[in-house]
Amino acid sequence: CDNISYENLSYFCRIFVYNTNMKHQSGNALFLILIAVALFAALSYAVTSSGRGGNGIDKEQASIIASQIMQEISRIESSMTRLNIIGSYDQVHFDDGAENTGGTIYENQTATSTGHTIGLFNDTTGVSDPFIPEAAFDDYDTVSDLNIQYGSVGIDSDNNGTKDAEYGSADADVVLRLRELDQNVCEALNKQFTDSTDIPVFQVPTGTGGSYSQRYTFFSNSFSSSNTTTILVLPEPPICAAYDNDLTKLQFFYPLAVN
Repeated sequence: CDNISYENLSYFCRIFVYNTNMKHQSGNALFLILIAVALFAALSYAVTSSGRGGNGIDKEQASIIASQIMQEISRIESSMTRLNIIGSYDQVHFDDGAENTGGTIYENQTATSTGHTIGLFNDTTGVSDPFIPEAAFDDYDTVSDLNIQYGSVGIDSDNNGTKDAEYGSADADVVLRLRELDQNVCEALNKQFTDSTDIPVFQVPTGTGGSYSQRYTFFSNSFSSSNTTTILVLPEPPICAAYDNDLTKLQFFYPLAVN
């Protein structure tokens, strides 16, 4: 069929020329499709890798979880304020305890007085138990709890474990403490408050004093309480920081009441 015009080709030759051209075009198309698939796979991997941190969830998901955490903290804070206003309570406890006109008032390591109290999550308040997404935590089944700590907060500006200044006055403050968080979530929280993803570190504080904690543990859905001789000395909150200079113990601190 070579050197013959298309008009003079026999029917068989025309079919042969047509099939040859189609095979050539199909080969080019297949080659272009394979290149496109390879480029798409490479782009997807690059985007995924750039968005992931060291603890399993990507930065976009961490940002969403950080917003959910702040919504939950806002709910807790506003519920405490509402109960104090409508119930004239001396203290709203971070538990599910019943209303008590002779309840314990916590300030530092030990109870100092009695007064009108109620548990924030008691059935009569209409406030549901705390909720933080499981993915927020570095190891949900080992350490995943939300604490309210009563104690005088000090600021440690040079990471030597000692108080350089009071956060407010020397009177007892109320601080929310969430531990142990995923690194990307910790960075996302700091981005909201400090416009930086840097995670500061601080030593276990030293000195006299202490604090009292009321705690909700997520993996067991239970409330508990304890006191400690450890004083509250940390970088200025709100902040997510590495407890005792340990980047596997990332904890978020948020002041609920500064006295």
